[in-house]
Amino acid sequence: MSPGAIRIVVPGSTSNLGPGFDCIGMAVDRRLVVEWQGEGGGGVVVRGERPPPGFGDGLAGDLQALGLPLDGTLVVDSEVPVGRGLGSSAALAVALHLLRARLAGSSDPAAGALEAVTEIDGHPDNAAPALVGGLVATSRIGGRVSVIPLPVSDRIGWAWATPAAPADTRAMRRVLPDRVAHAAAVRNAARLSHLIPALAAGDGAILKWAMEDELHVPMRLPLVPGAEAAREAARAAGAWACTLSGAGSGLIAAAPRDRTADVVKAMEAAFASSNDDSEGVRAFELRPDLDGARWDTAVGPRPVRLA
Repeated sequence: MSPGAIRIVVPGSTSNLGPGFDCIGMAVDRRLVVEWQGEGGGGVVVRGERPPPGFGDGLAGDLQALGLPLDGTLVVDSEVPVGRGLGSSAALAVALHLLRARLAGSSDPAAGALEAVTEIDGHPDNAAPALVGGLVATSRIGGRVSVIPLPVSDRIGWAWATPAAPADTRAMRRVLPDRVAHAAAVRNAARLSHLIPALAAGDGAILKWAMEDELHVPMRLPLVPGAEAAREAARAAGAWACTLSGAGSGLIAAAPRDRTADVVKAMEAAFASSNDDSEGVRAFELRPDLDGARWDTAVGPRPVRLA
């Protein structure tokens, strides 16, 4: 008999952070909540942000397709925008994996979750921070996913903004070259070696250079309307650096904490002036989520705290 009520909270995440392409990710305080009610047969109820493609819309109400019992109700309430580089797909995949494991009676639903979600989502750099929280380095090694927690200074403020249109994931992947110049790869490796300690120390002078990238940002940035103007606006407002959040369409900027609100406003204004749908532009401050995924039942293993 499955538990009567389960609540799971999973943070969104930003990945790459410039040169950390497919290997650096950070959990952020925009969260997805799933609540399972083991009675009522209400199907799927969606609130907040719409779930990623493949969930909701055509699958709304189809608990069987999600691997869940048909006699319950699943409520999905998300703050994580879709197609904007904040790990919405990974957050949902983590939440559903934990829920299915909990319904199966597992006392440790996180066991095996990272490998399973990585197979679904494709890359561990969103799944890992969504599961364990904080800033992490990730890699696949011999069929397993390696995760190394990294420190991130609270001196850094994070500003995020996006145009109205989400990123076209397939287009963002197609634009990447099959090969890159050896010199560009060497420069990116050097930046990454500086990025990690600069994030730990909150060293803005190093971050100005260390968050630059030559492997994906130059190819993807032109596909985001207004992105170059928003990046320049962030820097003019005091940001140390600004880059794509994941594959976009959102941008994320690192700034002194006391300048973060100004950077958010500047990025929002730049996107609004560059996009026909200015009403759809969104911008807000982010903070690292250090807790990662949390779950709760009536006799749950640990309490759920929503900020």
